[in-house]
Amino acid sequence: MSVGDTSGSTPPSRVLRRLAALLGALAGVGTLASISTLVVRRIGAGGVQSYGCDGAPYIEHVARLRVLQVVREGTWFAPWKMLVDADGAFPPGMHLMTLPVGAIFGHGTEVALLTGPFWLVVLALSVGAVAALVAQGRGRGAGDGAGGWAGLAALCVVPLFPAVHGFATRYYYDLPMTALIWLSVATFLAIRPKSLWVAGLSTGGVLAMASLVKWSALPFGLVILVGAACCGRGNDDADDGVLAPAAETIRRGVALALACAVAGGLSWLFLRASGESNSYRQMSWETFEGVAPGPGLPPSIEAVLPDFLNAIASQTVAGWFRLAMDDLAFYPARLVVSALSPPLAIVCLLAVLFWGARDRRGMALVGAIALGHGALLVLVVPRLDDRFLLPGLPVLAIVMGCAWSRAHAAVRWVMLPAVIALGLGVAWDFHEGAPSTWTEPMDVLEGRGDIRPPTVARGWGATSSVQRLGWVRHDEEGSARTAFREVVWEALSRCRGSRIGELDGRPALGGCGNRFWWEYRGDLGRLQGGGGRLPFVSGYVWQSPADGGGTATAPDVLLVGQEWEGGWRLPSGLEEGAWTLHSQLDDPEEGPGAALWIKAGLEICAAQAETGP
Repeated sequence: MSVGDTSGSTPPSRVLRRLAALLGALAGVGTLASISTLVVRRIGAGGVQSYGCDGAPYIEHVARLRVLQVVREGTWFAPWKMLVDADGAFPPGMHLMTLPVGAIFGHGTEVALLTGPFWLVVLALSVGAVAALVAQGRGRGAGDGAGGWAGLAALCVVPLFPAVHGFATRYYYDLPMTALIWLSVATFLAIRPKSLWVAGLSTGGVLAMASLVKWSALPFGLVILVGAACCGRGNDDADDGVLAPAAETIRRGVALALACAVAGGLSWLFLRASGESNSYRQMSWETFEGVAPGPGLPPSIEAVLPDFLNAIASQTVAGWFRLAMDDLAFYPARLVVSALSPPLAIVCLLAVLFWGARDRRGMALVGAIALGHGALLVLVVPRLDDRFLLPGLPVLAIVMGCAWSRAHAAVRWVMLPAVIALGLGVAWDFHEGAPSTWTEPMDVLEGRGDIRPPTVARGWGATSSVQRLGWVRHDEEGSARTAFREVVWEALSRCRGSRIGELDGRPALGGCGNRFWWEYRGDLGRLQGGGGRLPFVSGYVWQSPADGGGTATAPDVLLVGQEWEGGWRLPSGLEEGAWTLHSQLDDPEEGPGAALWIKAGLEICAAQAETGP
């Protein structure tokens, strides 16, 4: 990116330009390094973040190890078949891109989690490139280095958003998908002036990669691409620097249509090869599960629309009838208190006002995201969830970059460090801070059944996402008990031919069930040359401990947490004589952890099982 001064008619000296470029590079590298350090420290201290039930944070890791197994059993002479076979509840793209890292450093959760900072950097660089290319448009300021300034500011700002660095602490699909969407936009804007065909093919390929991470990339990404195509670089489309508006529109339309055809075509081929039970159908079912059907489309229209467009159109029509007016406040409220934080939201608002009054470069991109994503979030997606804000959130960094590049040089070098310092303060509070009077919870918006979750602000800090499914504050994070889980696994991996059980409502490992952790740890153990999965009996199959004790599905080995009254005694309903206390497992970090009970008369666990850390 070129960096220059737009504040006066006399160009700065070469020394000052080089100094400005050096300071800009230091600002960008320093911001990324600081945020990445906070993210890595958070991952190292907390590991997998607990949320949901049944060990939900380990669902993605179970899927990752399944993809690894498919790759190991497949053949590189049939890569398409291997890709299709790896499809599951979600597309396999994220897991496939993580496997090379696992092949070098191991396939545990701690390695997979560290891919989050990588995707954060990819997103920051992509958004910075988009801002630079958008700001280099025809007209006032073209060629004066404004694009470089805008790109620098956007690169520094976007990783400061809590939704971005919060997601970077997790191994989940949204951040890689968003990074690849904006990489496709940067590819389109950078290559289109040089070659329509290369731009269309490469952009479509990157967008197809994003869709193979999460299918939401198709609707969200296409909206962003349309906006970018309408506001891309306009002063270098021909040798003479000027192209007729009609011809330029046609060129952009051709490149955009080719990109959409490539992304849509590859996605369609993948889904067709995957059969009826593919990840797209699974994600659609989970998204619209339990939603009351709307009036739908007239039969004559349904008959002529493809299934994909039919589903979107039907949900849009139903959304008009499902929408409550006070639901419209959910996403603006969540944008302020969760995705940005109140201080950063104020900075963004001031930048948007300045941009609207003095600049307006990238207006088509902003309008496409505001209208297109707004319609998708409010009308098509039935449940309100602030995770859906992430794909369009970087446009605020682009607006801030364009506005910042128009400011006087002295203002620029005061404002950017101030915004970076403010953003780092919010990030430190999010990842390291403790509860204080500055971050006390305050109700903002009441919930509405299963449709609209309640919204709570945390003072000047950012609050966690809905149900902690996307990003979560450090002081709201539950203990993952990683060290204790390894103690439990070491003890239970010595038990052969047994069924392991945790009692419903009182799992020894915390939360409300750990089924997916048992599956993940068994799969990882098999990869490491140890035992595989242990037959796990979740507590929900028991109407009561007494009923479970005599059924064929009851466990042979029972893991009882210390929460049960009476110390290590069995819960009421199970006879003391029918079970033998095998060992007591201590949590290396939190003291007494659990007791391991075995059905009397069974010799299925080695006597030398671990009894402590």
